[in-house]
Amino acid sequence: SSGINAEWPLRPGILIRIFKYKLQEKRFINEPECDQLFPALDDLLDSCSKLYTQLKEHMEEEIDSPHSRHNIGSILIDNFSCNTEAGRCIRGAYARLGAKQLIAVKYYREKK
Repeated sequence: SSGINAEWPLRPGILIRIFKYKLQEKRFINEPECDQLFPALDDLLDSCSKLYTQLKEHMEEEIDSPHSRHNIGSILIDNFSCNTEAGRCIRGAYARLGAKQLIAVKYYREKK
């Protein structure tokens, strides 16, 4: 066993339920407002799940062969570099989400 939790890719769904669906379910926020306050949440979930899968595969390769074809640095560069599609996607998603942070916090405080 590599010590990696095989259920982790399912856990980000919990974040979506907490930050999006639970807010809607409790009628704290409606769907259009939620999409405004938490843009790119699905893109982030997808990107993070792909990154996790790549890291998990790397760890499994390391166990099978200490001289695996990739190193963690290459995986991270591929996923966060502005020169790769994956990097542009995750950076853009974080930027869209972060751009709404102050608005989301203000909205949350006003609703309390």
